[in-house]
Amino acid sequence: LWQDMAQLPRPPIPAERPAPRRRWRSLAAAACLVLLALLPAWLDVSPDGALTLVSGPQTPREVTLEDGSRIHLNCNTRLEVRLLAERREVELVQGQAFFEVARDVQRPFRVQAGEGSVQVLGTRFDVRRGRELLAVSVESGRVALQPRADAPLVELLAGDRAVYDGSRGTLLRSRVADGEVASWRSGRLVFQQWPLAQLL
Repeated sequence: LWQDMAQLPRPPIPAERPAPRRRWRSLAAAACLVLLALLPAWLDVSPDGALTLVSGPQTPREVTLEDGSRIHLNCNTRLEVRLLAERREVELVQGQAFFEVARDVQRPFRVQAGEGSVQVLGTRFDVRRGRELLAVSVESGRVALQPRADAPLVELLAGDRAVYDGSRGTLLRSRVADGEVASWRSGRLVFQQWPLAQLL
């Protein structure tokens, strides 16, 4: 294909140069675009004080909050974080994230994912939000999952996983194998005893 394209007639390229002032303006505009592109997208603060964390389609991110908690964002993930005096709130707008929550009894940590929510004091857990599925896996500690606003709390301990199917209104609990929780952080996916439909 490259050899065939080399045989095509080439259009003439004008030899004129732009005026110095015009070139300076072009270079300045290009430099501004490069600087904007290099700014970290996850450091966007909204007027209400919420911190927006975003990861790219092929780039997971790790962010440390001012309270010492760490959030690992999988690809294509968006979070809204609010650290208030009496509580800490995170909204998982889309995607998947692994949380290492710094313990603070005076400020509970809550993750909202659609209608579902996860409440913790200090633990390590993974939350994935899909169109209809909400999956929570606990690596250490303990969390309380509320799959929807009118549902009772479900307590999950280390090694527990709960998958809520919003289309059916069902909650499936299972155990998680070692190394399976948030295995995407190491660049691989580990699944054991998962229904094929959920994996797809």
